[in-house]
Amino acid sequence: MQTGSRYEITSKGKERPETYAVEFGGGKAFEQLTAWDPILEKFVYLGCSRDKDEPKPVRAICDHASGEVRKLYHPAKVKHALTAINATRICLRSGDKEFTKEQAVIYH
Repeated sequence: MQTGSRYEITSKGKERPETYAVEFGGGKAFEQLTAWDPILEKFVYLGCSRDKDEPKPVRAICDHASGEVRKLYHPAKVKHALTAINATRICLRSGDKEFTKEQAVIYH
């Protein structure tokens, strides 16, 4: 059973091509939520042990474009709440919609 993955993302970048890694999900012993911080311009992670309750959201907001209610979490070392994401259709660092992603690691 796959519990998480690390992807290598390659995009046009803001000034030049760039490659970076992003992780979704966790491993056998832990769960990990992924969020994009637009202020710090980086991915941040919120993890917890699989044998404990999952992290509690601090708030919820309505995504008016989709009608979906999104939970907001407060990762450590971040001053504001963020939404967890499971995947992305756009390079959040550069806005590139034609980025490539390659699954580099699968966690079990």
